[in-house]
Amino acid sequence: TPRPDRGSLSDRAGWLGLRACQPIPTAGGSPGGFWQAANTLSQRHLGVGRGRVEVKLDLSGVQPGLCGGLCHHSGEFALLGVAVNKDNERRLFFEDHSGRHLGASLADQHLYLRSDTHGDQASFAWSENGETWHTTQWTYTLVFGNWRGNRPGLFCFNERTDVSSQAGYLDVDWFHYTAMP
Repeated sequence: TPRPDRGSLSDRAGWLGLRACQPIPTAGGSPGGFWQAANTLSQRHLGVGRGRVEVKLDLSGVQPGLCGGLCHHSGEFALLGVAVNKDNERRLFFEDHSGRHLGASLADQHLYLRSDTHGDQASFAWSENGETWHTTQWTYTLVFGNWRGNRPGLFCFNERTDVSSQAGYLDVDWFHYTAMP
């Protein structure tokens, strides 16, 4: 369910603000994850060839429990972004059906994320300055599901709290999506 109070195009001029909220618990009562998170923004993958998604994020508003960044989803999902632990340490993470994998500690205020797709394969890279890119070892096989194909997008949720003042936020400077033949 969308949460209009958790997103903004006016809080910071020229930026999209994604305010984290706690995912809805699953039917069994266990904590929700990506599929239960509100306000994930995505668009349909264009074509069947190659594509590149790049995003620039400002991490100055992250709080413990926040997870946010770039996603691909349909029948399954792949997430690349920042996860903040209880000690307020910011770590790069990747998550898919096999679980969550932590990467480098993130010290800078900005985080750039990239995914490249070729056919049904996606690979991921990240940068703290937008110039020096670090290719990850993580890849993802895009699957067809839920009556649609791959959907690239943005996500932001907090696994620990739904209190707006404690959940944190990500500001998005830009999201570029380029489809290639």
